[in-house]
Amino acid sequence: MSSLAQIGWWEADFLAGHYVCSDFLCDLLGLEGDTISFMDFQNLIREDYREQIVQEFRANANIHKDFYEQTFPICLKNGEVWLHTRLALREKGTGTNGGDKSFGVIQRVEAPKEVEQKNTLRRVNDLLRRQNYISQSLLRFLHDDDVDSCIMEILNDVLSLYQGGRVYIFEYNEDYTHHSCTYEVVSEGVSKEKNKQQSIPVNETRWWCEQILSGKPIILTSLKQLPEEAEDEYKFLDAQGICSLMVAPLMAGDRVWGFMGIDLVESYREWSNEDFQWFSSLANIISICIELRKAKDRVVREQSFLSNLFHFMPLGYIRMSVVRDENGQLLDYKITDVNKACSRFFARPAETYIGVLASEIYPDFSSQLLFLKEVLDNNSYREKDIFFPQTELYTHWIVYSPEKDEVVGLFTDSTEAVKTNRALDRSEKLFKSIFANIPAGVEIYDKDGFLIDLNNKDLEIFGVENKQDVIGVNFFENPNVPQYIRDRVRDEDLVDFRLNYSFERAEGYYHPDRRDTIDIYTKVSKLYDNEGNFNGYILISIDNTEQIDAMNRIRDFENFCSYRIMQRWDMPS
Repeated sequence: MSSLAQIGWWEADFLAGHYVCSDFLCDLLGLEGDTISFMDFQNLIREDYREQIVQEFRANANIHKDFYEQTFPICLKNGEVWLHTRLALREKGTGTNGGDKSFGVIQRVEAPKEVEQKNTLRRVNDLLRRQNYISQSLLRFLHDDDVDSCIMEILNDVLSLYQGGRVYIFEYNEDYTHHSCTYEVVSEGVSKEKNKQQSIPVNETRWWCEQILSGKPIILTSLKQLPEEAEDEYKFLDAQGICSLMVAPLMAGDRVWGFMGIDLVESYREWSNEDFQWFSSLANIISICIELRKAKDRVVREQSFLSNLFHFMPLGYIRMSVVRDENGQLLDYKITDVNKACSRFFARPAETYIGVLASEIYPDFSSQLLFLKEVLDNNSYREKDIFFPQTELYTHWIVYSPEKDEVVGLFTDSTEAVKTNRALDRSEKLFKSIFANIPAGVEIYDKDGFLIDLNNKDLEIFGVENKQDVIGVNFFENPNVPQYIRDRVRDEDLVDFRLNYSFERAEGYYHPDRRDTIDIYTKVSKLYDNEGNFNGYILISIDNTEQIDAMNRIRDFENFCSYRIMQRWDMPS
């Protein structure tokens, strides 16, 4: 019955590389057995259909289509026969060595009788083939991370459709002053031009670039179609032996970033609308995929940068996810990511706590959980100082929530700062103790000469009961200090002098509780900050009154003794 209906079936084993044929198909093809290799069957297909059927068959094997239908002629000993085939079933892993199998039906049909019908069929088949190329191209980009190899395969597909030519892609630099060939495939016997076509100045192909950068294609059946203003382009193209060409802009949004073209060097072609629509579709696919690759590369670089930043920066980084109960209340939290710096503070490897609930690590984690709740509820950052007793390290934290139920902590090692501050605090206390109890009067003035501090001994020396009574007096207005000493203090870094300090004369300058006169010795030094800026004076005074009185009494006694001795030696014997 199948022979009478001229219908049969076939089974394709892709790894074995052959068809198993029904009796009808075996009789039609004149097979001795029930199998025919893929290659032998392809050679039976009429030449003008062969490449198309082969490409579609390969696509059927690679893309795992569930539908395929085609009409084509084969050449047998008895003449040309037209067949119509349709895919019925596809099975994965049931073929040789776990390969795939396809099953289909095939029927002998009448050959198209009218020329117009034949042309229509050929045109439909050609469009289907081009559509198949497009689907394959999209699939390559979806399944293959190597964009460059996908682009080269697409260019080779274009080249296989138009024999004897060159297919290429050019890209403009960022400021559109030059363009360079970045991809190229050529037919056998056609010269490669890629290496010669690098950094071509735009002003040498002005007409060409104006067309492309305005988003217009360039379609030439012959170079003679170039306008007069494209004389430079004509010379450039003619030197490559180009007969016909078609070029489509490559765009990203409204911006042209390059162009894709095909040169025919062995024949001329009257380009059809189908030619351009298919070619521009491939150009758009390539443009989109290259832009996606660039965007992906940027994302990868940024992710790599951030990853390296987080893992190698001299800051600790920790990310936490909170765990809620069925009512949405905070129940626990776990650490989901840390950088290398954390191990120095936590004194344990990251794998021992990443992904582990805090309740399983810390015996009392309620305070940490409460702190995280404050961060999440306030939708802002919080600062905190934490001491790690295991490593004896102090840290300062900034904690914030980048997204719902996620918390990030960044912290610095503040150990040295804490130790330094404590040392400074001890030093300051020691200084204040020395300053307050040193057996010499100390006064500190600002750069304008106003008193800002003095110690206990100074209060005693100058008869002051309350420090606040003299804070703010000006050294340069002290009636006990001569003008020449005031001038020296202003002009010199270090000045020392002696004074007979009269408390009666100081009345009005401040209110001392003494009325006598003392003998003082004073040293004045200017004060400078770390950058060398002058910011005040320090005066150190010693009350020499008792010492001077003692020296005077000794001197008076010495004088008295000398006088009496001289009197004695002057007496007559």
